[in-house]
Amino acid sequence: MCRLFLVLALVAVGCSDFRQHGLSRPPEGLPNLVGRPVPAFALEDVNGSPLRSDELVGKVLVLDFWHLSCPPCLASAPILEKIHREFADRGLVVVGLNVRDDEERVREYGRKRGYTYRLACHPDEFKRACGVMMLPTFVIVDRAGIVRQVFVGDDNLEAKLTEVVGALLKE
Repeated sequence: MCRLFLVLALVAVGCSDFRQHGLSRPPEGLPNLVGRPVPAFALEDVNGSPLRSDELVGKVLVLDFWHLSCPPCLASAPILEKIHREFADRGLVVVGLNVRDDEERVREYGRKRGYTYRLACHPDEFKRACGVMMLPTFVIVDRAGIVRQVFVGDDNLEAKLTEVVGALLKE
């Protein structure tokens, strides 16, 4: 029971690094992706274009796991678009990975709001490989394909992404 509480508490505060909370390893049930290669994925975006992890090496990635019935997820989308527009020409790729909704609904959602970052649906195997349990979850990957940060929630999202992405793009 205590471990479950710890996992829920860390997720609730948007834990980006288990070491910040005095732990020597991630809580049970949460994989330690940080410092490891991003799990391989091969998807199509909502426009039918291939989206493969091996083709994105050399880019900094922000992977956002989300769905349309998640208010914090929807609040994050305009911030992701802003970050995408600010850094795309320097090598950033933002991908919104919708875990629940119909592809047509997701495509229409992005089109109506003018989102230009990539959107894909039903990344079930990839979601499991990343250990995503709460939404929104953000996985930040460097140009070498190594996961550099994972965090949950949208508290201070713009500042976090600007800082992390900006630093990774300078490497």
